[in-house]
Amino acid sequence: SYFTGALVSNVLKTRMASRRDFACGSRMGRDLVSFELLPSGPLADSVQIFTSHLESCTDKQGTVGDRSQDLRVKQFLEVAGEMLSSHEHAVFAGDTNLRMEEVAAPKLSKALGLGHAFEACLRPKSRPAISDAFETSGQPAESKFTWDCELNDNLGGFDFKPRARYDRCFTNRGLKAVSGSFHLIGTSKFPVGEVSLFPSDHFGIVCDLDLQQP
Repeated sequence: SYFTGALVSNVLKTRMASRRDFACGSRMGRDLVSFELLPSGPLADSVQIFTSHLESCTDKQGTVGDRSQDLRVKQFLEVAGEMLSSHEHAVFAGDTNLRMEEVAAPKLSKALGLGHAFEACLRPKSRPAISDAFETSGQPAESKFTWDCELNDNLGGFDFKPRARYDRCFTNRGLKAVSGSFHLIGTSKFPVGEVSLFPSDHFGIVCDLDLQQP
């Protein structure tokens, strides 16, 4: 069976860890994990942490409204709703599988019967309700692609070398990515028997966050 997990340093204090299925469903066993990071050390306020692996792939390449794309967008809207519901400081980080057109095009939300909720959530006229840490930290070009088959050859079988920014970190108004802090990890190979491999076919993301007044 499929599952999502989160690893937390032993020096941090947490509570209210939970795992729940998406209300919109999943054909791939995807769920949402969350927990509260309690104030300790330099952390003055609690922070709600969310992670998931949203629905993968597309059933019909480039077709708006296919089932995987439909579920992926609706799953993220559920995440966004949780982040904006009752948490002053909330962050989501994980493999979203979101395509650029899914984030940028309001017509996709409309086609899925979601109105303009997805677009408005990310880019309202005022201060963004939810921000993409890659964008707010300065959009470093060298860290743009987290699934980069030009650099990462763990997966083969492609006629071309796809590159995408599937792995993302989103914050609500209570947190902001520190400028220049966003970078990738897992970009070096290590020996596995007689071959060398990257830790994953995806690169990991790291960024520093500052507490803000919501």
